Amino acid sequence: MSVPGDGRRVDDSGRRIPAGAALVTLGTSLGALVVARIEDVTTQAELADYLERAGGRLLVAWFLFVLSGLAWLVFAVGVRRLLPAGGARDLFLAAVVAGQAASWAGASLATAAAPAEAHDMPLSVYNAFGEAAHLAQAAGTAAVGVALVAAATATRRSAAPALLPGWLGLVTLVVGVILVPASVIGPVALPLTWVWLIVVAVLLIRRSRQDDRPLRAGRPAAVHDTELPTG
Repeated sequence: MSVPGDGRRVDDSGRRIPAGAALVTLGTSLGALVVARIEDVTTQAELADYLERAGGRLLVAWFLFVLSGLAWLVFAVGVRRLLPAGGARDLFLAAVVAGQAASWAGASLATAAAPAEAHDMPLSVYNAFGEAAHLAQAAGTAAVGVALVAAATATRRSAAPALLPGWLGLVTLVVGVILVPASVIGPVALPLTWVWLIVVAVLLIRRSRQDDRPLRAGRPAAVHDTELPTG
């Protein structure tokens, strides 16, 4: 059992649940990209052939994107519980929700041609959907960047001792700053987010296991602050 800086008590599930959700987010988003394998097409004939071959897997990819988004929201709610109360914590959750809504819109636009009824879609319309999907995903990426900056700001303003290594707060800030313009500087958003998710999940699981050791030995666990690291 742990006590965050504002006095609320959070048990080990407060760390294990977001850690597990982070790994589910990673697995499903990676799986969606592998399944989708969106191809570039330049003619109407190529588009018709592509949609005939890929329609089914695009629907599966959309489903995986939805699952990934749900897991990401579970992760975000868990992280919010570990942040000190304040405006930065509220901004973190609001930005995550807004970003996920934009990402879901982008995924839906990117896979809009998957149903059989849409396989005769004109190439110009298909390309327009693709551009709209890119813009929606870019908006979602920027919102996630704002969320991470807010999380890092919240932890740096906390006077309570850190639960996780102090360098993670700085890493979170750097990743957030990079994600805001990520749609312009290149395809770095997903790899950066995946690495950050893995690091946070591993650290949360390690802390949870460390707290379990005194209990297994018959000693009460030490009280830790459950906030994310300060800078």
